[in-house]
Amino acid sequence: MKSILLILTLFIGTYSFSQSNPGMKELREQNIGWAPAMAPKGNVTGKATTVQGRTYTQYQIGLIDTFTAWIKQSYMPIGALPQPERLALPDSKENKIYLPYGSGVSMWMWDPCYDASGKKIIKAEPASAAQITVLTNFIPGISPADWFNTPTQFFFTMYYDPEGTALNEEDQRSMSPYIEKIKNQVGNYLIYFTGKRINIIMIPGNKLPLVQLNKEEVLNQGTEAVKRAFSNKKMTQYQYDEYLSTIALLREKHKNTLQEKAFINHEQLGIYSFSKSNDLFEKQPSNRYMFPVYKIEPDIYLKARKDQPCWISVSFPYADEKNLTSEKEVYNAMLHNFNYEFVYNYFFDPEKVKGKEYAPLHPELLRTTNEKYPKTR
Repeated sequence: MKSILLILTLFIGTYSFSQSNPGMKELREQNIGWAPAMAPKGNVTGKATTVQGRTYTQYQIGLIDTFTAWIKQSYMPIGALPQPERLALPDSKENKIYLPYGSGVSMWMWDPCYDASGKKIIKAEPASAAQITVLTNFIPGISPADWFNTPTQFFFTMYYDPEGTALNEEDQRSMSPYIEKIKNQVGNYLIYFTGKRINIIMIPGNKLPLVQLNKEEVLNQGTEAVKRAFSNKKMTQYQYDEYLSTIALLREKHKNTLQEKAFINHEQLGIYSFSKSNDLFEKQPSNRYMFPVYKIEPDIYLKARKDQPCWISVSFPYADEKNLTSEKEVYNAMLHNFNYEFVYNYFFDPEKVKGKEYAPLHPELLRTTNEKYPKTR
């Protein structure tokens, strides 16, 4: 009886979902193309160079359209409704995030359905999306240090070292075959995963410009973070006293190793890292690895305000046969057809592409994909 009820519940749920999103099942297997794209979102409107109070160069804002064009030349939306997110980084209305300037596009490929008329393709509700992201001077997968960060400084942890090597050797070994497969297709760039997303970083030298803090710097910044949070009434007097006392104890306990690089036993560095029960510099049995605490090299901030990007990051989801058609086609296009070599040379070795226009690696792949799926009605 319970099994029958469960089946009925699943059937009713599936029926209701399909009824509220008419045509979604068929659209997921069709060539939707770029024409019905949703209106852009993001913090950049048109060619405006002033965004959230920050001033960018025309070239930086122009890269949004450049990256969009490159994606469109390399990929055709299959089973998905596109929506570009036009971005100038950091995306912060109050300018409280101290990160290098950057720009680019995140192309959202939404689950599609028909509207009530059965003629217009719209975004399903609810909807998932496969994202293609191309940005300058952006580092995927960082975990900001709450209350440590101010409008003039930014600290974070990350699961990888500056060369994209995972902190855990076992994890690195398990990921290596996938990374090598990707490199064989796209080139020898800095590549790492964040969840199921592939991140390809194109930067001269294949090393991110990160500086790892030492223990003393973490404790000094921790003291300021605790004071900052207390002055903003984000903790009690008891917590304030406890956290400062813990920092003093840690400073004494690690006095002979304060200049060593800091690794902490949890991903999220913050004011609560200094509870009296925790020595954040010691690995516990439950910790698989220790996280380095980073900041970005100071000179990057000045360089990032100029036309020339410091690096380019391209991100998209990994997919296999179990994934939706839309996800598989994004993966195939970005792995096999996006021209990473041209993009790298365009920014970092321009003589090699002088007088040349961007072209996908395998135009025939795009033609085959277009013919493989029926076009929408």
